[in-house]
This record gives sequence, C-alpha cells and structure tokens, in this order.
Amino acid sequence: MRDGRRIAGCTVVEALTLASARNGVAQQMLERFPQLATRRRVPAVHLSGGEQQLLQIACAWCARPRVLVLDSPTVGLAVDAATAVTGLARDHAAAGDAVLWLEQDARAAPHAPRAALVSGQVQVLGSAAANRVSAED
Repeated sequence: MRDGRRIAGCTVVEALTLASARNGVAQQMLERFPQLATRRRVPAVHLSGGEQQLLQIACAWCARPRVLVLDSPTVGLAVDAATAVTGLARDHAAAGDAVLWLEQDARAAPHAPRAALVSGQVQVLGSAAANRVSAED
C-alpha cells in the first residue's frame, strides 16, 4: 500500500470474488476479516489505507498461492486486523504453504525469525557462521 496504488473499479466483495474466481474463497476472507465484511458493498477505492492494505492481502490469499511473500503486511493495520493477518499466515504455513514474512521489527512476525540480513548477508539464526549465505549468491 505504501506505493499509493489502490484497488479500484469494484466493491470490496467484487474484488474478493474476482480474486477467488476459481475457488470461491471470497466468503472465507470476509469471515476471516470482519473489517472487510462490514464494508463489503463499499467501492474499494473509498477504503482507508489500512482497509485497502487488508483487502490487498485478502485478495492475494484468495488466489490460494503455494508461496506468498509479505513485506511488512501489518504495518498501519489496526490491532485486530494485524492479528487476523498473522493468524492467516500461521494457518497457511501450518498447512504446508510457504509464507515469507519480511519484517524490520521481529516482534511483528508470526513466528520467531529464522534468518536475518546482516551486513548484506543472510544469516540463518541459531546456526553456525558456516550457514551464512551471501545476498549476492
């Protein structure tokens, strides 16, 4: 959301329905994110910044990706919305999907960090220095 792009041209429920066209999980997203359910008929372009971010995350998950990369997904979200996003990430990771959660503040991540970028190198936490991988590799 920080890039200023917004979903436009449809309501919240239409955006979710389009994103989940082949698997029909739009209703599941509305149940998972009650903040969006209460705004279901509102044109997406009229949502607040946090609501727009939540809608973008919900639409991404509607596609049922096997791998999802989230860059600071809870920044700017209300506590209840951030908790719902974190829960969704945990549920999908537990189901075997790959969720790469990028976060500057490790306290916001759904699980303890497993790697960190230190001086341009990826450092696998809890392992020997031999497990360092250059970011250029």
